[in-house]
Order: sequence, then structure tokens, then C-alpha cells
Amino acid sequence: MIEIRTLEKLSFEELESFGFNGFKTDRIIAVEKSKEDKSMVIKFNEVELDRQYIKEWKSDNDSISFFQSIIDEGFSFGVFKDNVLIGILLSSYHGWNNSLWIENIRVSEKAMGEGIGRKLIDRLISYGKSKKIRILGLEVQSTNYPAIKFYEKCGFEISGVDFKRYPQRENDIFQVAIIMNIDIGERD
Repeated sequence: MIEIRTLEKLSFEELESFGFNGFKTDRIIAVEKSKEDKSMVIKFNEVELDRQYIKEWKSDNDSISFFQSIIDEGFSFGVFKDNVLIGILLSSYHGWNNSLWIENIRVSEKAMGEGIGRKLIDRLISYGKSKKIRILGLEVQSTNYPAIKFYEKCGFEISGVDFKRYPQRENDIFQVAIIMNIDIGERD
């Protein structure tokens, strides 16, 4: 039986049990900016890669501590199957603009393709509407094509970019932070 409930804690072992933490893609979104007279043009181009790009993050005690600090805010959810955690959505509240920001979403490899990610997003949208939250926002790497397409299917739209957010590593693909939002409430 699958149940979504407010997440209260997250252990290193639970997170490690999810398996691969990252993404694999043969497409990215290339983001370019150019200046023309007194204006700036930003272009998003879907680019097919010559070979598969793989990005993986390793969990450590610092990341677990950071995640727990977000969970302690009370705006995060977990999906449990037979009382075993198989998905998380960590979000934080920004009072100054009445928004919830997705800090992390992750589904166990074993539960991929079961709609768990969509259920978590739908739960956050429902929660946000009940609390009269104005928008949900998130930041995603321009190289994380699967995530961008997933968020678009959930109703998020690109609303901005940050060209300086990520350190650019030698021999890696240039990455830009893409900001995505979905309006869920009434405007002030």
C-alpha cells in the first residue's frame, strides 16, 4: 500500500537504499545569452549529445544534515510503500514572496516509472493551494533534460536562468541553472 505523508526524518541508510542518485541523458538544454544594443536575448535549445551524459551525486552526512534542516521546516513529503520510504520531496517556504521551493525530489530506482514523482508534485500543489501559497518554484540543471521534461509535464514553466550558479568543471558540459515555477494561488 502506498501512502504519502509529511516527512519527519530522513536517514543516510534510507537515502542510500534508493540506489542511483542522478540522471542519464542523451539530450540537454543549451542556454545561450547574447547582447544586442540595449537588450539581452536568452535562447534555449534542445541539443542531442554524441554520447550519454551521466551525472551522479553521492550522499554524505553534510547532505543528510542539510536535508533534515529542510524537513524540519514541515513542508516536505515522503512516499511510503508498506512503511518503507520510496520517494521524497523536500521543500522550503519563502515568506517574503509566499512561495514553496522544491529543494530535492527523489524516487527509489525500484519505484521509477510508477508515477511516484508526479504524486509528490501533486501533493505539494494540493498542500500549497490549501495554505494559499502563490507559487511553487525550483531550480534544475540545464543538463538534466529528464527532470526538465518531467517538471514541464507537471505544469512548471521556465521563468529564469542563473549563468553563474554552478562551478564549471573541466571537461564537463556547460551548465546553467534553470528556474521553473508554477502558479498555484491568487496574486496579491
